[in-house]
Amino acid sequence: MEVQKILIPNKPHLDPIAAIYLLGQYGEEKFPGVNDAKIIFWDEARDPTNEEIKNFSENGVLPVDVGGSVFDHHNTDEGRQDPTTELVASYLGIYTRPELSALLAYVREDDLAGLHNRYGDLAYLIKSMYKQGMASNEVVSSALGILHYLQVAQYEWHHNVKKEYEEKKKVKTIKRNKNKLKVIIIESDNLQVANYGIT
Repeated sequence: MEVQKILIPNKPHLDPIAAIYLLGQYGEEKFPGVNDAKIIFWDEARDPTNEEIKNFSENGVLPVDVGGSVFDHHNTDEGRQDPTTELVASYLGIYTRPELSALLAYVREDDLAGLHNRYGDLAYLIKSMYKQGMASNEVVSSALGILHYLQVAQYEWHHNVKKEYEEKKKVKTIKRNKNKLKVIIIESDNLQVANYGIT
């Protein structure tokens, strides 16, 4: 299949973005055209239908992290939690490449444990910009923009999300063998509230 478009979820997080990066860098042999494919977004609240999934391949659309495809981490064996980036790396036969180990570990930590939801590695990103020859004014401008968005996100996290979490949480104590466990139940349309609960 000649890949003309890559379909990913709307508002994608790091995992599908890194998966697209690997496909672009290493996937041209197995997926001709993937390097120049247009990125499109699945913005429906539902999963694609079987008919839509069939149409994807017929129209040169490669689904990534959506649509029950080979690169949809929701479609893995029960009990397994493999980020989409790892599914792509395994499929392309590049999973054990030493130059990818840090990226794959970072994505796994972020995807499964949410360890990098705040400032992540901004300092390293700035150093990387300089190493790529970016001028100081470009680096400073980019970093200021990133810091602004991070601060806006921090404000949202600490004020609105925390407030909703505290107002809506219900704490239950359950007995498991000889131990007592606290379980927190919350109903919310905001995914960040759930993320706040595990921090």
